[in-house]
Amino acid sequence: MAMDECDRQFAAYYLKVGRAYGMDELASTLFALLFVSPDPLAIEELARETGYSLASVSIKARMLAQMGAVTRLKRPGSRKLYLSVEKDVLQMTARILEQMQEGEVRLAATELPVIIAELERQPLTAAEQAKVNVMRAYQRDMQMFGSMAAEFLIRLKTARSRPSSNAIGSSPVFEE
Repeated sequence: MAMDECDRQFAAYYLKVGRAYGMDELASTLFALLFVSPDPLAIEELARETGYSLASVSIKARMLAQMGAVTRLKRPGSRKLYLSVEKDVLQMTARILEQMQEGEVRLAATELPVIIAELERQPLTAAEQAKVNVMRAYQRDMQMFGSMAAEFLIRLKTARSRPSSNAIGSSPVFEE
């Protein structure tokens, strides 16, 4: 089955969006097709629709899944691999912000003070002191970002009263 007009138009649009995030053509196209599809799509179907090899689509799908951009699913009793994406952009944004808070923001708050203190106990060259100053500014920026992200997450959660429109969580046919 080839891409229909809706798929082509949204894939062309999302190719531009994907480039802004550093995504290549295949990653952008896969994400676009999964986003507009009301149901999860099989890897084989994505390969047919995009014209890319099954191996290329599988490798790119694995990369997108590791990034958290897509979810890999299986139907009970089937060996086929299906992919889906979160359809609710605000929910997707909240998930990304939560991941950043748990990763980079938390690490900057817990590990950088120790690193900076350890470095400052030593005699530093001017170049090394400049690097410590960059680390300190980065730590401050991460702290500020963490606060802003926390406020935004509260606003997102209170502004959204409807459940996610993603078919993954509500589908009894698929398992993660």
